[in-house]
Amino acid sequence: MKFLKTNYFIFFLLVLTTRANAQLNTLAGYVYGYSDIGVLNSIIDTFNAQTPKRSADMSHISSTHGMELGLRYRFPHVGL
Repeated sequence: MKFLKTNYFIFFLLVLTTRANAQLNTLAGYVYGYSDIGVLNSIIDTFNAQTPKRSADMSHISSTHGMELGLRYRFPHVGL
């Protein structure tokens, strides 16, 4: 909880103390993944074996592509 409060404090400190001319950008697109699905599924199997106290196991990945949606708030040298 303290970590969350610290992050909010830093965020509001940056937002309220800096004057910035910024623009809100939207992002929409389709992303095709080139990852090896067999390797990713073996990582998931290892995670499932090492953490048995979860309520449900992670399922295997069948594809690594899909829609990408987002918002960006751009400052001169940084985007959030």
